[in-house]
Amino acid sequence: MSKLPFMPMFVGDYIADTPELSIEAHGAYCLILFYTWKGRKFLEDDDKKMCRILRLGNRKWQKIKKEILPYFDLSDGTWFQQKLSEMLAETKQKSDKNKANGRLGGIAKSLKNKETTLANATNKSSILESESKPDIIEHDWSELRGWLKEDLQEPFSVVIKLTRDFTVDVIQDAFDRIKKEKTPPLGKRVAYLRKRCSDRKAMGHSASPSNKEDFTKLKVETRLREISKTAGRGRATAVEEGYIRGEQWAKDIIWPNEANV
Repeated sequence: MSKLPFMPMFVGDYIADTPELSIEAHGAYCLILFYTWKGRKFLEDDDKKMCRILRLGNRKWQKIKKEILPYFDLSDGTWFQQKLSEMLAETKQKSDKNKANGRLGGIAKSLKNKETTLANATNKSSILESESKPDIIEHDWSELRGWLKEDLQEPFSVVIKLTRDFTVDVIQDAFDRIKKEKTPPLGKRVAYLRKRCSDRKAMGHSASPSNKEDFTKLKVETRLREISKTAGRGRATAVEEGYIRGEQWAKDIIWPNEANV
């Protein structure tokens, strides 16, 4: 894994955004950013690991954690930060582009031909390896590939991998629902799409309610969208996962005025 260039640090913005942090909280905040940049992935939300990484005792860490928590998003189990995610994606894109231009002597036409040849070879290889069915090859993946291409150079290989675990209808259904939500941050789209596919598979794919079971699923989806609007997407996701596991508290939220199904 090649190293990323230096990490941009906008001192003025940092100072303006963090006036209330203690000196210890500043240190922890910066270390989290540095380790994330170096490892190219967001740190796991695990108190024991964070204490070890930041060289802090649990009591001190719990105090500092409360201070820096507003600056991160822990909804997916990591210390995610939108600004850092965007910087990682932008810096990696520039780095890859510079390396490609250097290898090809900066000739744009040669670079385009090489990328096209490589993409075609990768796509054909992926199709053969996945033992794709006709509906997978014939399905129009253009919109999904365009959505994934903001994160990846070869999005079609990701689609092929998804078809090994999910049907075409489930993948398309999950993507259609994602388009109605807030766009996931760069660097997390593949993982988010796979999770939504898993959720759709667990809930049961229902493009239209043709029977009582499908009608129930459609009502559940409607209720989850209402929860997302009022309490946020993170809360709706938690309720949906609890409902899939059959937990009573989630059923009570989904069906507040009806008998549980």
